[in-house]
Amino acid sequence: MEANKEILSAFNCPSCDGVMHPPIKMCVLGHCICNPCFTKNHLCPVCNSSKSSARNFGLEELYENFLFHCENKDEGCTFVGEGAVTKDHEMYCSYTILDCPLKPFLCSWTGTIRDLFDHTKKHHPGNAYDMSEKVIPLDMCTHFVPGSFYQVVIRAFEEVFLFMCCVNSNNSAIKWVLLYLGSKENANKFYYTVEFVDPRDPLKVVRLKSNCQLLRNYNEGVKIKCEILSDNDVFKKILETRHYHYIVTLQKN
Repeated sequence: MEANKEILSAFNCPSCDGVMHPPIKMCVLGHCICNPCFTKNHLCPVCNSSKSSARNFGLEELYENFLFHCENKDEGCTFVGEGAVTKDHEMYCSYTILDCPLKPFLCSWTGTIRDLFDHTKKHHPGNAYDMSEKVIPLDMCTHFVPGSFYQVVIRAFEEVFLFMCCVNSNNSAIKWVLLYLGSKENANKFYYTVEFVDPRDPLKVVRLKSNCQLLRNYNEGVKIKCEILSDNDVFKKILETRHYHYIVTLQKN
């Protein structure tokens, strides 16, 4: 059953006005608060009373019996599902409003994932790479600078990806990851290879294949598992020459 306005109001957090997903926390006077607001506030945001360890299990049980619209409905998302299913969908919804990921530019832009590539191409053209017409590998040559960090927003296969590469501040490794900014259902369709070219022998490469990582909760500080190049002949030559050349190829199953 789809939740109507009256029912939906019972699930609205009085602090942020978002839907309260389980666990639905309570203060000592019985006000219900969503878990994120409960966590970040020292006191009840409604009445300033103390928080309690109680949960509204009755409301949580009802939550499983109703259909909810995605919280990004006003942005154009048409998804409707049971409470837990909708919550999971929202983790990866392409209509989610996110900050520009190019933090070194101190960019204040916010928008949907669907608009991210166009924003990057217009305002950060050096960090945008378009593979929408033809999937051509991203070929980068750069100086080996301790602590350097590089990001590229990629459009390919009608999807958006974010490639990040950095050099450890102590020169011990090069780390990288390719994030898929799309739906959970499509995440396992994409993978990529990174080839590091020996700076003294262009015919010698280290080739590493990985699955694209699905990023959830775009605006939250989540841990990302990076791939690492360190302690091999090519890396040692990169250290000696202070220069490295890598090629990123994105592919679809």
